[in-house]
Amino acid sequence: MKAKWLVLLLAATAIVSVWFWVQSGARRERPSVLMITLDTTRLDHLSCYGYFRDTSPNIDRLGKRGAVFLKHYSQSNSTLPSHISIFTSLYTVAHDVRIPIRDRLDPGIKTIAEVFRENGYKTAFIGQGTPHTNPESGFQRGFYLCQLQGLLR
Repeated sequence: MKAKWLVLLLAATAIVSVWFWVQSGARRERPSVLMITLDTTRLDHLSCYGYFRDTSPNIDRLGKRGAVFLKHYSQSNSTLPSHISIFTSLYTVAHDVRIPIRDRLDPGIKTIAEVFRENGYKTAFIGQGTPHTNPESGFQRGFYLCQLQGLLR
């Protein structure tokens, strides 16, 4: 039980640290953008979407200050193609990245992180290093700071 809370505390500390790092370089006339993706999370078990238990108080607070989308659809039931679709705004059939290790995002396809970087934003990715987040797949392309399994790259 203590290990679970320690992991949650470390993750929260990392997110807050990146938030302040991004804020330090952001121009004030532009909005800050924080995108959080949660793998294998069920919408019907988040309190911000009406679940009767208070399961997501921090996400609820973020939603009150930002945007909560009411209609959203996953492009795949697998992490890698779903996230590549989120990062490129393309359907899986268009980016063709489906299988970890084997598939790679075409260098000609821009990611949201690359677009943000081109427009002067600092970008960061914090996540667990898995075959799904393998740098060769294109998953991390465009991020200034990439932290996986506690290692800065």
